[in-house]
Amino acid sequence: MSDSCTPFRDSDYEPNTEEQIKELFENFDLAELDDYEDFLYKDYSQKMTKQEALQIIINTVEGDFSQLSDELKELAILTYGKY
Repeated sequence: MSDSCTPFRDSDYEPNTEEQIKELFENFDLAELDDYEDFLYKDYSQKMTKQEALQIIINTVEGDFSQLSDELKELAILTYGKY
């Protein structure tokens, strides 16, 4: 897997501003989604922004981020409770 989602892997980076969080979502590499997440994203993204679509996918696991692909899980952990 690439480190395209966050260049902050294995660091103490914590996004604290809305702009930093937005940037993380905008820079997320959609190729890192698993097949199911990709299916959901393609459906949701027709009706909403990239950030909103990814947030919906993250919210569907109700905090059990182990259900997410590795890169999306990392994004969820970094942004949990901040959007």
